[in-house]
Amino acid sequence: MAIVGLYARVSSDAQEKEQTVQSQLEELRAHVQAKEYQLAGEFIDEGYTGATFARPALDRLRDAAAKGDVELVLVHSPDRLARKAAYQAILIEEFQKAGVLVEFLNHPLDDSPEGQLLLTMQGGVAEYERAKISERTRRGKQYWARQGAILGGNVPYGYRRIPRDSEKRSALEIYEPEAAVVRQMYDWLVKEQISCRAIVARLQANGTPTKNGTSTWHTSTVHHILRQEVYAGTYYYNKNEQVEPLDKTKRDSYRKNPKTSMRPKPKEEWIPTTVPAIIDRETWEKAQLQLQENSRLSLRNNKCHEYLLRGLIRCGDCGRAYAGSTSHGKRIYRCPRYDHILAGDKPTCHGPTVKADEAESVVWEAVSDLLRNPEVLHKEYERRLAENGTPGATDEEQRRMDAEVRKLKKQEDRLLDAYQAGMIEMDVLKERMGTIKAQKKALEDRRQALENQQRQNLRIQDALAALENFREEVGGSLDSLDFQGRQKVLRTVLDQVVVDGNSLQIKAIIPPEVGPGNGHSNGILRPLHQSTLEGTERAGESQRVPFVAGADGKRRNDCPAT
Repeated sequence: MAIVGLYARVSSDAQEKEQTVQSQLEELRAHVQAKEYQLAGEFIDEGYTGATFARPALDRLRDAAAKGDVELVLVHSPDRLARKAAYQAILIEEFQKAGVLVEFLNHPLDDSPEGQLLLTMQGGVAEYERAKISERTRRGKQYWARQGAILGGNVPYGYRRIPRDSEKRSALEIYEPEAAVVRQMYDWLVKEQISCRAIVARLQANGTPTKNGTSTWHTSTVHHILRQEVYAGTYYYNKNEQVEPLDKTKRDSYRKNPKTSMRPKPKEEWIPTTVPAIIDRETWEKAQLQLQENSRLSLRNNKCHEYLLRGLIRCGDCGRAYAGSTSHGKRIYRCPRYDHILAGDKPTCHGPTVKADEAESVVWEAVSDLLRNPEVLHKEYERRLAENGTPGATDEEQRRMDAEVRKLKKQEDRLLDAYQAGMIEMDVLKERMGTIKAQKKALEDRRQALENQQRQNLRIQDALAALENFREEVGGSLDSLDFQGRQKVLRTVLDQVVVDGNSLQIKAIIPPEVGPGNGHSNGILRPLHQSTLEGTERAGESQRVPFVAGADGKRRNDCPAT
């Protein structure tokens, strides 16, 4: 009497609900009873794919076979043991080497060449069916997404899903209790220019519930909400794809789905769907600019001292932002790459150390003079705004490019269909797809340029409004502002302060030219014709102030860690 171990598997929760495991087990148990086998145990993997070896019940069965606890492995069909022909062959060979026979209910196994060929063919067919089902599912979902249906994923905070029925597709509707919180978050970020961490503190202080009903908010959650374009009325499907994680040594080695990490897809593959907007597009654009500005001016771990030029002062030698520090009890700014350990694989930098008190004093004096007489900067802002053209023309060009991208996508689909039907050869497919890809790339580059131009216009408008507001608010009391007030003024007016040789080069804010960034602040800011701060130099050049030495009064090439 053979000692038998039963193995059953289903690969999805849907199959589990349909009790396909039970149907497999009932047939296997009936076979055991009919053959009068001795049952050693039932090994069941529920929700695990057959395209991997990492299955807990399968591992227990393999261990039992290696120890001699079973003499026969009974499986309903080869694809239940594995979905890949190669995996089937490996497992069967392993069991046979341990002296354990393998029996399939719907496929009697024999050692003849014909029997092995038939098993291999059946495994190949199972693998093909799995790939075909996966591809049909993918294409079907993309089709419905292009028709405007909302598919899969978590519903964004502020919305609720309208289920599909016989007359309409699934969609999103605004859930006002949460939408009001979203509007408040954007209002705090854009109007008050506070950080995500500060927004979290306000939400928790107010007892605002999360989507799960708790009052515990996280900075990453708030940042995600403030980054999602869905709140401006555009929901994207097909943004990411599942991949296996780079670190495969984490906790649970038995992953029902081995592809547990997400990787973003190219933007041209995203499928947009229009949904009800919670905020207007202009507010969303301003929020993205403010998030980048917050990142540039992040406090990081410095909580001991206040540095007025934090995030603004940069090294003229390597371009890195200076870090605030102390030396002999004095506040200083210095390049973080002064030390070979902090520099990492980059060469050490010999940018000079700057005394914080004196640098902040001369910069504040220069900016105060500008605010009391801002005509030069004001005129330059208006000139740049006029150069960028009217918003209506930009919007029309974006709509035209979107239509062109849709046409190119249809051409790609037709080419693929023609290749699969055998109407064109692979070399023709590659050539035509390459041409379409180049056209899509050109359109994407132009679209990015237009988006940069729109952000630039918003930045200029905000800067003009801020200049007027500051003049009205502070009037002649600039010198009496507290630290936060002065810092807010500097961040509105300045791009950066560069330690350049023996002087500080002060550059006023102006948004970037359309095109790639300049390497600083993700391309959001650039100097205005080498700045238009009026001072001792003639107009059109950056104002330079005398070099301010290190804490010991000397210019130092390297400063010891403190």
